[in-house]
Amino acid sequence: MKLKILAGLALLALPLLLMTVKHKDARTGPSDFRDAPASGAADELRKISPLRTDPEAAEPRPGALRSRAAASNTLGGNTAEEIAWRCSPAAAGDPIIKMKDFQWNYTLPEILSRFKEMYASPKRLNSRAYWDETTKSIRLPYLKDRGGDIEIDPSFVQAVERQIERAIELKYADAVFFPDMGHSHLLIPDELWKAKYALYPVKRISFMYRDLFRDPQVKIFYHTAEQLKMREADGELVNDERTRFRHKTRNISGSITADTDLALHQNPESRVNTVNEVPGYFWYSGGFNVSAQKDGCFVYHAGGRTYRFDLSMFDLPEDPEEGYKSGETAGKSPATLRYSPECILKSVAQMMGQKYRPDIPMPKIFLESDITLDQFQDAVEEQWGQRPDNITNVYVWKRNEIYLLDDPVYYASYKRAIDDSLAHEFVHYIQDRYRGWDLSTDDPAFEPQAVEFQTMFRENFINKPGVCPS
Repeated sequence: MKLKILAGLALLALPLLLMTVKHKDARTGPSDFRDAPASGAADELRKISPLRTDPEAAEPRPGALRSRAAASNTLGGNTAEEIAWRCSPAAAGDPIIKMKDFQWNYTLPEILSRFKEMYASPKRLNSRAYWDETTKSIRLPYLKDRGGDIEIDPSFVQAVERQIERAIELKYADAVFFPDMGHSHLLIPDELWKAKYALYPVKRISFMYRDLFRDPQVKIFYHTAEQLKMREADGELVNDERTRFRHKTRNISGSITADTDLALHQNPESRVNTVNEVPGYFWYSGGFNVSAQKDGCFVYHAGGRTYRFDLSMFDLPEDPEEGYKSGETAGKSPATLRYSPECILKSVAQMMGQKYRPDIPMPKIFLESDITLDQFQDAVEEQWGQRPDNITNVYVWKRNEIYLLDDPVYYASYKRAIDDSLAHEFVHYIQDRYRGWDLSTDDPAFEPQAVEFQTMFRENFINKPGVCPS
């Protein structure tokens, strides 16, 4: 970001104890994963108007390769020629998918119904991939100050296509959009990260992504069932066999290869079975988003039909309520914390798999209503190299200080709380003081992790009463 603001909006994640179960063939998996309960997903998907019906595009057999589409001359595959035909750049004013298009705690039937609506909707991912006629290549829009648009190969798209198809076939996913299988992360072997990818400067991050997306050693990791309601208010799993199976199988990964299959990961210590750490791999939070839509650039096949989808490097935008302007408190009292800072820090540390460290000084917290703009500017100038025009949420690692907005209109407009903003900044504090990460590098992996745990905190402490760790 221009001011290197360490602040965020939304995603989910939770690191803790991990178990990995490898699936090379659905028939070789453990019985409780192999015999997935049936759902209405296939029937619901058949009601959606696909790109076309193709009798050859049947669901792949377990472990079977999807070579038919790649070798075809039809519009049912992801060859460069086919992508060039389908994948024009977005036009100004094209409707885009936003966070407000979705909600949390969907039931499976509700997810399928919403997927049907969104697939037929004109809304598509913001800053989506396109075919560049000048370079004759696929481009993923990305930040100019980090190298500009990312060049990706048809082989990368084909790997994502296969991962989607296998996830649906193995019943690890029901719908390809944000509420279910809609975002990704990257797993980079630890030694490979240290020897190669950690060396890319920030201004060349797009080239790092280009090389990551061509590397067969790198794995794409998906959190599925993102907005699926998996537990009741009393903490018990929803009494539905299919939902419980989705809870058990929501963490999947696959390599960027033509014959990729899916590995299944679990975190039994997480209430919603969220994994964000895999032994032997560097967890790179900043992956891509994927969303199916009738006019999408790329295709996948399910249930004997062909469906389109888009890719984007940008998260779904989140708009404030209409009419919000910064500072318009209208005489209202400042927003206040529902939980103590210690409770929030302990909760975030637990989510991140870190033991709370009372021996490490907590950051001093300053609220917008208690300070002047000059005081804020003095605090961040050394870190940012400039004096911003407004106070914002930030962890100042050079001083071990946190600055927080406490404008109640701001939080009401974005439908969140000051507590989850503090949780976000505590993630950066833990990255800095517990894990020893160098926040001065402005690594793009820092912010997505903070967003994930901010969202997890909001879901578990703001949207419902939370229990502070002892």
